[in-house]
Amino acid sequence: MEYCENCGAKLEDKSRFCPKCGHALAVNADDGRFADKSRIAIVTLVIIIMTLALFIAVPIITDLTAGSQHVFVGTAEFKIPDYFEYDEKASNKTIDERITHKDWRHGDEHIEIAVSHFESGADIDKVLVNLGGYKEEKYNIRGHHYHFQDGEECFAYDAGGNRMISIIVSDAKLFDKIKVL
Repeated sequence: MEYCENCGAKLEDKSRFCPKCGHALAVNADDGRFADKSRIAIVTLVIIIMTLALFIAVPIITDLTAGSQHVFVGTAEFKIPDYFEYDEKASNKTIDERITHKDWRHGDEHIEIAVSHFESGADIDKVLVNLGGYKEEKYNIRGHHYHFQDGEECFAYDAGGNRMISIIVSDAKLFDKIKVL
């Protein structure tokens, strides 16, 4: 037999409230009942965990699915903003049979990506240095950074397999929106 901790009255088995003073009673977990405070704490904890999970998951899912398009240039794959449209007229210019080149435009902005293939054993880093760029890690691309006279920016890097990739943009802020896959 148990007694009320508030007034000391005898309690009946499985009582939730004291029959004398009405005090809410703590309940033993082994008798199949739950205390109201425990139930509220559990529900609150579940809501907090679910809310945190949403705050973490939504930006990840959004970043992976919305606002981008996958594009291929030669043997390389990229993710660029989906509002850019492929410019067939400017793309695939034949500069050299070893270079695959594509352009995308949105108003005055443009993205140009070229994949150049070199002979086996070519020192692509040396080629990049000779072109006058300086090596740095900036934006989300690591490579040699170039500034062109007409305001364009370029990052070029050794992509392995005797390939050099050049990404040319009208505004350096676009580098943050391009992902090399």
